[in-house]
Amino acid sequence: MLKQLRRRLTILCACITGVILCVMAIVSLAVSESQLSEQSQLAFQNNISTVTLRMQMEDMLDWAWLSQTETANGLLLHIEENNRPLLFTGAPVADVPRETLVRLAQETARSQYDIDVGLRPATALETQQAVFQLNSETGEKCRAAVVVLRTREGFKSLTVLKDMHDEQVRVLVLRAVFTGIVLSGIILLMGFSWWFSGRATRPVAESQQRQSEFIAAASHELRAPLAVIRASASALGYEVNGEPHRFVEAIDRECVRTGRLVDDLLTLANVDAKSWSIVRQPVEIDALLRETQEDFAPMAEEKGQTLAVELPGNGLPLFAGDEQRLKQTLTILLDNALRYTPEGGKILLKAGRHGRGVRVQVIDNGPGITDEHKAHVFDRFYREDKSRTQKEHYGLGLSIAWELVRLHGGKISLQNTDGGGLTVTISLPLREPKA
Repeated sequence: MLKQLRRRLTILCACITGVILCVMAIVSLAVSESQLSEQSQLAFQNNISTVTLRMQMEDMLDWAWLSQTETANGLLLHIEENNRPLLFTGAPVADVPRETLVRLAQETARSQYDIDVGLRPATALETQQAVFQLNSETGEKCRAAVVVLRTREGFKSLTVLKDMHDEQVRVLVLRAVFTGIVLSGIILLMGFSWWFSGRATRPVAESQQRQSEFIAAASHELRAPLAVIRASASALGYEVNGEPHRFVEAIDRECVRTGRLVDDLLTLANVDAKSWSIVRQPVEIDALLRETQEDFAPMAEEKGQTLAVELPGNGLPLFAGDEQRLKQTLTILLDNALRYTPEGGKILLKAGRHGRGVRVQVIDNGPGITDEHKAHVFDRFYREDKSRTQKEHYGLGLSIAWELVRLHGGKISLQNTDGGGLTVTISLPLREPKA
């Protein structure tokens, strides 16, 4: 399903960006072709002006200069004086005979622009000129110009032709370049879209994976106590050495374990559904730590452990938080510390100001945790190894603690204690309670 979604996202992203790229390329190509045409037209107009000026200034034109002008600019020049063509052969244009192109250009000028090379202008100041594009019978395209000007001896006419083949080739090359750029861009966009859609769907895939693992782990954890309850309930029907109470105790024990697991699952489900909130009220952190220490003191004494509290001498400020949720977090951390600290070990509950916030630490001298597992201890149903696994431990406590601290805008981290053991640090931003 995710693969299909990724393909659809790739196609959609590539199509949208591809259309935008194509539109931009078409606009850029049109502008480039327009500029190329304007440059060619301007160069052609300059050539016409140059030759016309020489015709007006000189009675006798220099054939060498005309030949050089034609060759250098790819022109065909046809000059007539008083309806008599000058004996200047000029350079060839396209594959059409010279006379045919000249005649076609002159006919076009006469029919469309009312310029007749056989008629003398009315005044010396009047210079007739028409510039246009000419299509030959064979499909060749040329730029054409017809100029008629009056002289002292009569009048002269100039017909200028320029083959547009090179210009068309440049346009085709320009289009090929733009097409190549667009195709390359689309290919790159498809690759980027495939990568980006993979990154975009990765959280969904990871969420599905976590959900599958969560369901599998929860099912596994529920299967064991239910099997014990079922077996014990079945055994209640028989008198086994006259001690049915053993099975009742087993049922009660497993029901307690199952209830604890269900409570933890409901807690995490509410967090995931974002339906879990905290009620901020003034909280005395130091009093909360002492109260929690008193609650766990009997458990520590049973194992011969030392449970102490260390607070700053000047006390801690009131903290705006949810006291029940904070105590739940401390309960989870102390429960872990008591469970994994060996008999006769030491556990320290410590708090103090840290920057603009409050830092609470639970420090033990137990086996600690390897760097390899530190990044995963807050994952749901995660257990480091068998040495830290007991039947009543499901691997959900630290996940809940992490969520509770996050709801308070804080952070929770782990580091090994100097000399052995584990230090869990809770950093909470100091939010003063409202008066």
